[in-house]
Amino acid sequence: MSSKDRYNGLKFLHTKQVIDSAKQRIAEERSGKQYGLLCRFPSVNRAMLRYWRFKRIVMICGMSGSGKSYFLNMLRNDFLLQTNVNFGQANFYLGNPNAAIDLELVKGVYQIPRITDENGRVKILTEGFDVAGQYHPESGLVKTNGNDIIQQAINGHCEYTVVLIHFGYEMDAESELIRSASNIMGASYGYLMSSDFNGDLNKYNRLSDLEFSEVSSVLDAFAPRREYYIPTSGNVEQFKATC
Repeated sequence: MSSKDRYNGLKFLHTKQVIDSAKQRIAEERSGKQYGLLCRFPSVNRAMLRYWRFKRIVMICGMSGSGKSYFLNMLRNDFLLQTNVNFGQANFYLGNPNAAIDLELVKGVYQIPRITDENGRVKILTEGFDVAGQYHPESGLVKTNGNDIIQQAINGHCEYTVVLIHFGYEMDAESELIRSASNIMGASYGYLMSSDFNGDLNKYNRLSDLEFSEVSSVLDAFAPRREYYIPTSGNVEQFKATC
């Protein structure tokens, strides 16, 4: 092996060097503060041990066509929700109205009403509170008493400012955003693209002016997000330099 072919050794840490940082991590987690990111699926959050933590690599696996990219799109939207988005009196599909959950408004947050008894046990109230809106589990949206549609910031209390870099080579950034809008509005990607074929009428749908205005407002709501699309592929060192 010539001198130019030799490699420098990899960085190493002795156990003693990481004990204090391990203690700090445990202390942070027991503080009750949010040091990770939540998604809309409580069971998935529990499987991730409360929330999705930083400094982790998570692989999402599944057969071709099983919905991996669709799931990833939902995760990205959830992780970036650090402020509430009010879409006004929009005509979105919210899901089965019989599944809606009554909410109360506490310090600007629409939440399921709970009380803690003298033994520290938490109980969800079913009556005896002022209903301020309803949560629709299928869409993940809140409809207020004033009929405004709100996408509530499920990561508004995260201790970190989230910046998301998306190396998305499966579809372009415009298609990703349209898919995100379709997920919020409860309309298919094809419908928003005026490409949903109606066999009975033997023609494709065409978005009305009102629908176009609504999808435009949803897309505009994405503008403040700290999200960056990388449309060009590269090698690992280029990925690192880009980040």
